[in-house]
Amino acid sequence: MSTDKEPPQESDHNLKETISSSAIAFRGYNVTNLGKTPELLEHPVYHKIVKEHLEQASRLASNALNKKIDLFNRVQNRVPTDLETYPETLAMIVAIELAQLKLLDEHFGIKFKEASFLSGYSLGEVTAVIAADVFSM
Repeated sequence: MSTDKEPPQESDHNLKETISSSAIAFRGYNVTNLGKTPELLEHPVYHKIVKEHLEQASRLASNALNKKIDLFNRVQNRVPTDLETYPETLAMIVAIELAQLKLLDEHFGIKFKEASFLSGYSLGEVTAVIAADVFSM
């Protein structure tokens, strides 16, 4: 069993043994964009990776939108998203999905590219092609 200070062990979920027969799907934009992201950010083991991805996406979004974007602050303070924040929300969603893949790899030894199928819905299609190294963030 896992504790608050340690990630769950792969045996807790039997993920590693089943990844070759699994499909990974990435989500699109919706009204609950923060989801469980604040909890991932607050987790002592996962915090660093989640923060790094949010900060990278913030830099890219800031450059693209020509204004200061701070996704780390948005998630940390649980600031809801809306249509006015749509562009930065897209960056946040992609960043978190990519962070989750890195968490699977680093903390569970699960290589998502060993999954049978990788796809996405709407914005998730963008994440899927980034994850597959067709495009970069």
